[in-house]
Amino acid sequence: MSNHAVPRCCLAPNAPGGADHLPSLRSAFATERPADEGSSPIELSFASIKAIQDLVHRSSSEWSPHYGLILGASAVAAAEDYFRSVLVEIAKACPTVRSRSRDLDVKMSHVLDGSIDTALRSSLDQVSFSSNRAVREWSKKLLGTKVSGDSTLARLLDEFERVCHVRHCATHAGGYVGEGNARVLGVEAGRWISLDSANAVYEILSVVVATIRAYNQFVLESVLSGWLNDGILLGSWGQDKKLFEKVWSVLRCRQDIAAGRVGSSGYPANGYQAYRVVQRAACSRAGGA
Repeated sequence: MSNHAVPRCCLAPNAPGGADHLPSLRSAFATERPADEGSSPIELSFASIKAIQDLVHRSSSEWSPHYGLILGASAVAAAEDYFRSVLVEIAKACPTVRSRSRDLDVKMSHVLDGSIDTALRSSLDQVSFSSNRAVREWSKKLLGTKVSGDSTLARLLDEFERVCHVRHCATHAGGYVGEGNARVLGVEAGRWISLDSANAVYEILSVVVATIRAYNQFVLESVLSGWLNDGILLGSWGQDKKLFEKVWSVLRCRQDIAAGRVGSSGYPANGYQAYRVVQRAACSRAGGA
């Protein structure tokens, strides 16, 4: 036993049950996100993905298949956190989404303390967003908009779900492929999968980033479409700025702006530019009211 492969520091001490052996772990917990990672859900998720990308790069010269499963699962975790966070934050910023969230089943303690966002987060924490179906269902519940079956987002969600099956194998079975995962991944059930190169993780990161970016745009379009239909926007930046800026702060992506995607993708550089896209429609609706 003296040649045990696991370092002694990783082995549980031989002490009576009930004792607390993890004080050093608890002292290492951070209860706030790093301040330099951004503030919107997409900014925070991209910061996490950038950290994963950096780890992939550093490990590529001495790659282990175990790295691929661990880092691939971490990428999906970043996406799941994004989906929950963006829905909570948009409910705080948009009165229409907030009114829909009040109809959901939530813990009574959160209802009593009046914290709608805490209540909504509590509900969403019970949902696994590692599936196409969950993202679609909660989008309809909170945003009032269905993901179109032939849209770019729909195709990306299909790809994301396949990535999530890789994550399921990695997280819950150490790479073992169950029957449900096998059908989606096209791998024989009962096998063990691994990601044998850094490029495989880069592919996963590419799918995750594209899915998050497309969903972020979907949320923005859903909210603005609802506002136009309900006559919430008045067509004047002075009158609409306060409400619009709240939503823009939830959905903006400083990484994309800084990377120069503004010109190539039409991504607005600020809230006013985003508002200008819908201002004419808002003026038309307001004038016809």
